[in-house]
Amino acid sequence: MKLITYKLTKMKILNIRSFKIDKNLRTVIGIGKFDGFHIGHQKIVKEIINLSHQLNCIPCVFTFRDYPFDTTLSLWDEKLEAFRENGIEICLWADFFEIHKLTPQDFLNMMKERCNMAGIVVGENFRFGFRREGDISYLKSWAVSGCVEVRVVKTVIIDNRVVSSSEIKRLIKNSDFFHASLFLGRWFTIEGSFIKGRGIGKTIGFPTINIDVRNKNSPLQNGVYACTVIYKGELFKAVAFYGSSPTFKSPLSLEIHIIEDKSIVVDEDEIFSIIPVKKIREIKRFSNVEDLANQIRMDVKEAMEILNSFNFDKILSSA
Repeated sequence: MKLITYKLTKMKILNIRSFKIDKNLRTVIGIGKFDGFHIGHQKIVKEIINLSHQLNCIPCVFTFRDYPFDTTLSLWDEKLEAFRENGIEICLWADFFEIHKLTPQDFLNMMKERCNMAGIVVGENFRFGFRREGDISYLKSWAVSGCVEVRVVKTVIIDNRVVSSSEIKRLIKNSDFFHASLFLGRWFTIEGSFIKGRGIGKTIGFPTINIDVRNKNSPLQNGVYACTVIYKGELFKAVAFYGSSPTFKSPLSLEIHIIEDKSIVVDEDEIFSIIPVKKIREIKRFSNVEDLANQIRMDVKEAMEILNSFNFDKILSSA
């Protein structure tokens, strides 16, 4: 699922404390963490664009660059790219600990002073200020006195589940990649570049490509997965190992074994996109390499059965 891309000037990225808009300009600003930029976030951004057009204002967002999540769905540069692609002209940010002690009133007054807001767009579960004391009712009451229009975007519900970043993380942890991707509006993907490994897989007949994962705090759990890999615009069927190997006592890693008779010329500057389709098994320790090789052989067979029934056209069309 993609939003309409508006042909605007290059998006400005500024810390809220160093920003003050020209007094002759006004903004419509969406406020949120936007982790994962899921379909609920996409609705908020659409509403920011719509309201900014109606009020002849600059479409903006305020978000956190650094927030104390245990796991994250998107990196900072990915979040910025999503804003940029979907028409946001100014991204204002703060690190969580810069402003986390501001009261709801102090936070809103800061935003008003620096952004000259004509409108605010938020989700219906929006909370803000120290200890999350501010809510929608508080926001609307404050907005009346400041002549600021408030638009509250309704929560998206799919299959009786609330679409939220925390729910998507839970789905990924439980290997429900179908619903996670449905909620994201795109395939859940792990990205990274090639790094040189120890070559153990090749010695037992299953050569692997070692990936330096970009998002070190992904909610993906340790395990062996049937997956698809997109590399240089081409799609491959693969088995992925994600986690720390108890057999070889290796640190956290992502290794992919291409299970088709296709050769890949690896370029260290190119990005691999790994799309988990289904978890095959948990990671376990093997007493010898023969047992490991036999298990991988079974993993490959199971992965092929899973992937042969998978709709690859959907992946290529959303890549």
